[in-house]
Amino acid sequence: MLKFCGLTMATAVTYYHEVKKLVTEEVNAACSSLLDCCCENHSVIALAYLRYGWPMSVVSPQGLRRLSSSLAELLAHHHESLNTGEAERRLL
Repeated sequence: MLKFCGLTMATAVTYYHEVKKLVTEEVNAACSSLLDCCCENHSVIALAYLRYGWPMSVVSPQGLRRLSSSLAELLAHHHESLNTGEAERRLL
């Protein structure tokens, strides 16, 4: 029987999909909160940066890099457009 890190391949695949689902839910929840904040504060610039990388139907390494890069650019070049509190800034 093929094993991966002490797990059977079927168990490893199941674990991978469970972790991927949890990461997807966490990313979507954080981005949804940020979206609400952008809409409440009429932060069109921040909304445009968020929409560049989100929503993602399935979280992938490429999608996470695109979202991360977009939000990093937002913070680097347009932080003054963010009318957010400390909690929202931590989402970024």
